[in-house]
Amino acid sequence: MAESTNPLLVKQLTAADFNPARFVQDATEQCVGGLELRQHRQQIQLIADSTSNELKKNVYRNYQQFIHTAKEIQYLEGEMYQLSHQLTEQRSLLSSLCGPPPATALQSPPTEEPPPPPTTPRPAAPDDLEERRRQLLQLMERVEGAAHIREVPSRYQLYESDLVELDQDTHTALQRVHGYLFNDALMMAVWLPDRRGRVRYKFEALFALDSVAVVNMRDVGSLKNAFKLLMFPETRVFQCATQKIKEEWLEIVDRTKRSKMDAERKQQSARQKRGGGVAVAAAPAESESAAESAPAEPPVGAAAIPEPLFIAEWLLEAPEDLDVFLAQREFEAALALLGRAREAAAPLPDSEARVQQLRSQLAGRRQHLTEALMAELRVEAGRSLQGGPRATRRALQLLIRLGHAGQACRLFLERRSALLRHELKQVKISMMTQLFVHRLSAVVFTSLADTTREFQRAFAAHPNCASALVVWARQELTNFMGTFNKQVFTAKVSLATLAECVTAIRSQADRLREAGLDVRQELDTALLRPVERAVTDARQKQLEAVRLRAAEDRWRPTNLQHAAGVARFQAEMRELGLPAAEQLPDESCRVPLTANTLQFCRSFLSLATELGRLSGGDLTPTVEDALAAVLLAQLQHAQQALQQERYRSERATVLTNGRFLLDELLRAAEQRYRDATGRPCPPMASLRTERSKFPDL
Repeated sequence: MAESTNPLLVKQLTAADFNPARFVQDATEQCVGGLELRQHRQQIQLIADSTSNELKKNVYRNYQQFIHTAKEIQYLEGEMYQLSHQLTEQRSLLSSLCGPPPATALQSPPTEEPPPPPTTPRPAAPDDLEERRRQLLQLMERVEGAAHIREVPSRYQLYESDLVELDQDTHTALQRVHGYLFNDALMMAVWLPDRRGRVRYKFEALFALDSVAVVNMRDVGSLKNAFKLLMFPETRVFQCATQKIKEEWLEIVDRTKRSKMDAERKQQSARQKRGGGVAVAAAPAESESAAESAPAEPPVGAAAIPEPLFIAEWLLEAPEDLDVFLAQREFEAALALLGRAREAAAPLPDSEARVQQLRSQLAGRRQHLTEALMAELRVEAGRSLQGGPRATRRALQLLIRLGHAGQACRLFLERRSALLRHELKQVKISMMTQLFVHRLSAVVFTSLADTTREFQRAFAAHPNCASALVVWARQELTNFMGTFNKQVFTAKVSLATLAECVTAIRSQADRLREAGLDVRQELDTALLRPVERAVTDARQKQLEAVRLRAAEDRWRPTNLQHAAGVARFQAEMRELGLPAAEQLPDESCRVPLTANTLQFCRSFLSLATELGRLSGGDLTPTVEDALAAVLLAQLQHAQQALQQERYRSERATVLTNGRFLLDELLRAAEQRYRDATGRPCPPMASLRTERSKFPDL
């Protein structure tokens, strides 16, 4: 304990006769005021913390001993289980030596002969009936809730043993069970650890022998002496105590199922023979009265006894084999076997009860296979969506071969939508709008292209499903445009950024056309209204800029000041595509173009390039009219200056600027627009008629 703790208080708390209620009552009586109570509480808290630390130190100090003890407990648990199993076997052995054979003795299922006609039934031997009753009574005494087992008079027990049920994935022990094998069913009972007396198990489940399959499991690591019990769609794993018991389970279940099928075939054959004999015997009785009055005639020929219908053994076992294939997810083998079985069962007569049952079982397995394949394509919570279209190609093709092309199409597109949403969540919103749009469009249009190619490959023989792909692509494009509009068409995004983003998604749509899906018209329709608003806003801003610069324009030539300024001017004009302006500077480093004209040239050429990238489809008239309107506004500014008296002395400068706008700037702007769109701009070309208003000097 810590030195700051009160030893008297520690002794009082650790006393053998410590009473918490009395301790609290004494503390409240001795302490005066809340301050002393808080101090008392702090002392108790210190003792608690000190005790906790001591316990932790003890755990650390004896950590290896804890691990060793846990291993010893686990080992002893296994030893106790083996000892219990050996005692059970020895008890069974003593019972077999002292009396009649116990329930654990192996019995081969009796070969059932064809039963006698129903009119004269032959009772079973008294010893057999007594033995079966005694076995079932012993079972009912040991298993709680198993009274209904005796409802089938012909049921008898063949085998039993202790088992341990394991988890199907981790192979860890779940519970102890006891398995009982009858001639027509398999029963599982759960061990009751807290029970004493003869009732040691509780009934859990009873499976018809026709609906289960026992499959051997290889010994891997700690998994030994185990087998699978397949009841589609459920699978359970059981572990035996020894390899011998496991082999006995596999052998006796297989032998019992085969004996049961042979007995059913013999009963069916005997039933057919009895039916034919009755028909033959009834004929003379019906014609007895006619024989007295009519001359004797030779008998027409007795009715032939029908031959028993032969069904191949592999066909009768096909439902069980299908259950195994489905449990092991071997869908291709299941579909191939199902096709062979349906083809072999097609010519068999419907009047046979066995044929009807077989077809019903095959139809059920076909439905199970369809549901399993649909589950492969269905999007479920917690299931990984990694992998492209190829990940679902197998299930998709098998489902189409089963005749469910419509459902396969719907599930395939739903899965592709879920995968696309998952990929879009990985695209983080960046501060750079262009980068975000490039990544977003690449994800969306790549998914559309992959889906289109995979859809065409899978549904090439089903052209009626193509409309579903078009509707799906339109919906995904609408979702994409909703995100695109929120990020791009905002006040903070410049026209250059807008033009680059629109160009990026248009190029992605053009590449998608190569995959067989053309969404360019849908894309242009979605872009029409927001781009029109953006072009109109850019037009208004440019017109406002022209008006403001015109108010400050004094029509004075630009002074470049020195040769370096002239060089920079010439390089800029060359880059803008105005080579004629390179010859304008004179010896005094002056240019007859005003600062307003030079600034307008820069902004207008940039506007022509950006609007040219936005132009296309129904947007073309809006873009061309905007370019013509902006250039016309600048020309009108020069025309108004020619008419004003205060600029009479600057008339030559005004004419030079006007001619430069119509001769050089208009040509450069048309070239930029043609480079961006591949076609001329008639509204801008029509402005050449304004050239007459700026005559040469």
